[in-house]
Amino acid sequence: MSTLVTANIQNTGSGAPTVKNSSGTEIGQFARAWVQFQSTNTFTVQNSFNVNSVSDDATGRYTVNFDTAFTSVNYAFSGKAQQFDTNDDGNFKSINERKHTGASRSTTSFPADSSDWIKDFNGGLQNADRISLIFFGD
Repeated sequence: MSTLVTANIQNTGSGAPTVKNSSGTEIGQFARAWVQFQSTNTFTVQNSFNVNSVSDDATGRYTVNFDTAFTSVNYAFSGKAQQFDTNDDGNFKSINERKHTGASRSTTSFPADSSDWIKDFNGGLQNADRISLIFFGD
């Protein structure tokens, strides 16, 4: 087994670097962008990669703005919101793409909602103590 120790990994072409197995088959890619922020009390982006800002659009509604645009709107995302209660055990909420309000994703931004599970799709939007989103794509 070998260990690669380097400061940078760069694709020799124009795409993102990929991870390949010993047969040369692509088995993965690195995240293109991610962000972790809080929206209760003082809205704060606590850490991020390839995200230049997050706007607080309304209670439980946000727009993530990317530093470097995706090549298409067909990227994947995953996210969760966590609200701490008096026991500090955390109450998880879903993160949904905000399509039902007329907002739509673009190559430079992503509209998100933090709701009390999917049953509250048309209502029940809530701010959260910790929101984490990750994006994969070209």
